Amino acid sequence: MDYSEPAPEAESVAPSLPVIDRRRVITQGLVWSGMLQVFLVAANFVSMIVLVRLLPPAEYGRLAAVTGVLAIINCFSCGNFIAQAIQLHEGEEPDWGAHWNAGFYIQIGLFVACNAAASICWFISPYRPMAPLLHVASLGFPFDLANQMGLMRLRRDLNYPTLRLVQAIGTIITVVVSICLALLGAGAFSLVIGYNILNGMPQGFYLLLIKKWQPPRGWWRWPKWRDYVTPLKFGAQLSGSTGLAAARGMLEATVLPATIGYAAVGLLNRAQVLFATTGGRVAALVVDIVYPLLPRSAGNPEQFSRYATLFVKTILFISIPAAVFVAIDGPLLSRLLYGQKWIAADPLICPSTILAWAVATLLVFVAVLQARNRLRLAFSSNLIAAISAMPAMLVAIKGGGALWYAWTLAIGQLVVVCIVAKVASSLLERHWFARGVLPSIVAALAGILSVVLFKMVLPNLATVSRLCLEAFVFTVVVALVQRCFFSGLLREIILRLPGRDLLLGLTFLRTN
Repeated sequence: MDYSEPAPEAESVAPSLPVIDRRRVITQGLVWSGMLQVFLVAANFVSMIVLVRLLPPAEYGRLAAVTGVLAIINCFSCGNFIAQAIQLHEGEEPDWGAHWNAGFYIQIGLFVACNAAASICWFISPYRPMAPLLHVASLGFPFDLANQMGLMRLRRDLNYPTLRLVQAIGTIITVVVSICLALLGAGAFSLVIGYNILNGMPQGFYLLLIKKWQPPRGWWRWPKWRDYVTPLKFGAQLSGSTGLAAARGMLEATVLPATIGYAAVGLLNRAQVLFATTGGRVAALVVDIVYPLLPRSAGNPEQFSRYATLFVKTILFISIPAAVFVAIDGPLLSRLLYGQKWIAADPLICPSTILAWAVATLLVFVAVLQARNRLRLAFSSNLIAAISAMPAMLVAIKGGGALWYAWTLAIGQLVVVCIVAKVASSLLERHWFARGVLPSIVAALAGILSVVLFKMVLPNLATVSRLCLEAFVFTVVVALVQRCFFSGLLREIILRLPGRDLLLGLTFLRTN
């Protein structure tokens, strides 16, 4: 995506301040993030193949329930307040010392809150299995201060090579420790220790040991909150929005173990994760790279509208066909990745994929609102999303089972996406949906038809062969439809990508 022209605010800055080469940043981010994604796919594939065979669904159910509680606590993480550094314009330097000072007390508070939640779980029979996991997970909160500081400093500096290398090291540590603990019979503890405590630590080590950054003297003293008002306001708004987004996870952690059981929760979790770990990876990569650049152009509404529209178009161009393919061929993916033990999750894959896509897409539109500092609208969007989960919870309470719960949740989230997209459209270019989204929907529908016909022609193939061939057919048909009928959108996106001349040649599109 091309963000090479300087934002208006950069023009008024003193000449001594460097102007960001946005094309170089995007290219560098895509290259390093792409290499990291390849590594993550391989590492997580190995981890998944091993862990799903060592841990029963009930252990994943316990983990999913605990994750819901941790998500609501993490909404108030110091990372939300430190993230205010990313919103600053060029030439403004964040007060990292103040962030550390306030973050220390925020994280200690979260540590206490997590242990309090664990203590409550001990006294309620259905939630007692969650208590020891929460006690262990609480140990990660104090360490997360350095992790969040390291992460935000790297993002603020747009230092993607270092960020991706540090994240890769964290992944290696997480995978190795999780598998070793699972082999020793640690159950869900292996995942909690690996992913909730160790995963982000290399970011903190990089900040403190390699960069040798030191917090200011007296950082343990009570913060001067009056001097921290701006990050507090931003973090409070962000915490409120993420808190509402996490409310569904908290509701699931509260309701589902007592209604459908930990095994069913584990099946739902695996079905939802299937899209995020396959087709959803590319869209998440684009969001992670591009978002830090969006607030920098917020001072120019016309420029922001152009960039934000391209941002939305590109992500939906990727995510819509990916979600459609996972929804129809998810059972084959599940059989390849999870094995026969998880065959009971097959009916849940389609609604769970729709849900996972809708949640990811909602975050895209909320990111557009947040980048323009429309924090109240972002908060309202997440409030609507949280409310949309209530009918699904009622279905579970009434004994509707996991399948009806999944479909009710998916439909509710789709409605929310439509509402929030309409709200965010005021910040986008006119006709963005017809020109940028509808073509992807049409191409994906053509891809579905091609896969259905392929299944009819060759019904008896081995799992791996069938999955590879169907993925190839689907991709070719989607690409052909985009090239033949919607070449304008395809060309617009390719022009903003690294290696555009090669890609234009491969798709037989003109360079001018």
